[in-house]
Amino acid sequence: MTAHVQALNAFANLERCEILCNDSVHAKIIACPAPFPWGFGVIGSANLTANSLGQVEVALLVLSRLGGERLVQELASVGDQFLRVHIDSLPFKEQDYRGI
Repeated sequence: MTAHVQALNAFANLERCEILCNDSVHAKIIACPAPFPWGFGVIGSANLTANSLGQVEVALLVLSRLGGERLVQELASVGDQFLRVHIDSLPFKEQDYRGI
């Protein structure tokens, strides 16, 4: 099992975490809206795979407490309004998702 699948499994076991996989979206979007100042978001294309080790990978961390509260909410909206309803989006389940 790869390191990123192990990480996804750890998050998937959290009560209030939803992971959607979509082969047509390369970007990784993590949105954790929470009461100020605890919300945060991450968006980027970074991977943690053997193939990516020699590449430059990029991700952006947004913290609500440093003025990013609106952007964290916008990232959550991408998940709610696009990824959840997109026909190619599937809930992460290691046993039936092999595209990772």
